[in-house]
Amino acid sequence: MTKLFQFIFRYKKTAALLLCALSAAVFLLLLPHPHKASTNPVVTTPVFAVEKLETWNPKSLYYTVSAQQYLATHKPEWVSANNIGQDPQNLFASGQDPTLWRKLDHQYHFDAVLLCGNPSEYQPLLEHLLASKDWTLAYLDHTSIIFRRSPATPWNADDFHALGQKFEHYPSVDRACYLTQSASKLLAIGQKNLADVAKQQLDASLLLDWNYPDTWTQLALYEMECGRPADGLKDTDHALKLDKNDYSALSARAKILFSMKRFGEALGASAQLVKGHPDDPSVLFYHALIAHEAHSYTQEIETLRHLIDIASAQKRPVAGFRIYLAQAYARDGQAQPSLDEFQRALDEGGLSDEQRKFIEETMQHIKDETSL
Repeated sequence: MTKLFQFIFRYKKTAALLLCALSAAVFLLLLPHPHKASTNPVVTTPVFAVEKLETWNPKSLYYTVSAQQYLATHKPEWVSANNIGQDPQNLFASGQDPTLWRKLDHQYHFDAVLLCGNPSEYQPLLEHLLASKDWTLAYLDHTSIIFRRSPATPWNADDFHALGQKFEHYPSVDRACYLTQSASKLLAIGQKNLADVAKQQLDASLLLDWNYPDTWTQLALYEMECGRPADGLKDTDHALKLDKNDYSALSARAKILFSMKRFGEALGASAQLVKGHPDDPSVLFYHALIAHEAHSYTQEIETLRHLIDIASAQKRPVAGFRIYLAQAYARDGQAQPSLDEFQRALDEGGLSDEQRKFIEETMQHIKDETSL
């Protein structure tokens, strides 16, 4: 059965008084202080990435959701329908679905790809591009990752270190944000030789701001990649103490628990994420995956149905989702709803020969077992 896509004495009187004073001072230092987010556009928007793109002058640019507003203001010609023709509703979906992205690329023949924002927006596409021979990783900074169509000069980590020198005299709030975001990009591209660099960035960020939830979240992902998921969970505990509803921390916790096969606990973290983001397709899809592994088929079915409703409203293909839903119904012992969803998937079309064969064989098996 195909799975759904598989995330803190004793002393004399004088010494005692001194110790009390020091303890009080340390206690005050260790109290959680609200993290002050950077508002510097050089830190929060793809200023440098766009400057780099301008030197290449792409005729057709693919970009992720987080870049859309900045580009619309500063480079409207790159987002005009005549140049790209992208339906904005496809931006998020294609970041999660390389097959959909390939269809867009076939239609618009992108010169460059701007992956901007949190890597969770585009991790599947990023991994696809890293593995493909027709695209080259050409640039990376704290906000963005850029690919150019091959052949192209590959990105060099020395360029990244040179960029970091620009932030050495910025206020600590800006530097902490820069360091954490940089680490997130280094970890996202999965190059083992850069993992230690990412860890150095995160340690430096914590020295500047101990109460930055995003830093603890990235530390958690670093620990998971290094094979220490239990330490990663402790880091997510710290992040969630600072902000119990932090999107990235909850996502990381669910991912780590899932990797440890603690599916019931992963489902709890994912459910909290769904509560705060009930219409986020990436949250819903991962929640359905976790629910499947936790054998919580009722939750899986409810989540997939909602995901299909959202995708249908956006006029996106849903046959693949229907296959997963049909399987969830079958695992839940609901034969007729399973057959109905399989048939809807066939009727919608756009399936591969392998998918059609799987559906037909599975439907026949269900009929044989149930006499339907």
